[in-house]
Amino acid sequence: MKCLIEETGLNPGSIYAAFTNKRGLFDKCLDHYVAKFQDKYAELAETQSPRAVILSLFETPADCKLSEADRGCLMVNSALEAGADPEVAAAVRRAMDITEAFIRGRIEAGQAAGEISRDLDPAKAAREIYGMIVAIQVIRRAAPDHPYILEARGKVADLLG
Repeated sequence: MKCLIEETGLNPGSIYAAFTNKRGLFDKCLDHYVAKFQDKYAELAETQSPRAVILSLFETPADCKLSEADRGCLMVNSALEAGADPEVAAAVRRAMDITEAFIRGRIEAGQAAGEISRDLDPAKAAREIYGMIVAIQVIRRAAPDHPYILEARGKVADLLG
């Protein structure tokens, strides 16, 4: 809260009036984060082929280096740090389901377009791919140069056929 007050110049009373409590602020941040990624997903779907979209999801985590400003994915961090709270866990699960559904939709579109193997079960493949994305986010917190981060994109390309 101290950092938020310093960065915004707002006093604590104004922040609490807007968000009721820290939990309300967290919930709004989570909603904003999810909306931001839904916008990104929509843009990707409009500008790239389904296969390219899926593979692009591996570019940012692999190319991104951790810094003071970049502490990783809010969803993964929230799951790791606050997942014991049932409400936080449910919110994180909803957000994760959105990404998994997006990947599944891109797989289905890619199968229809003939650029992704029709032998894949879209739901199962989407879970595997999303699991790899989450793994990268966790691994890069401790080892940003771990070989798995760079290898994951190739594994997904192979999976897609």
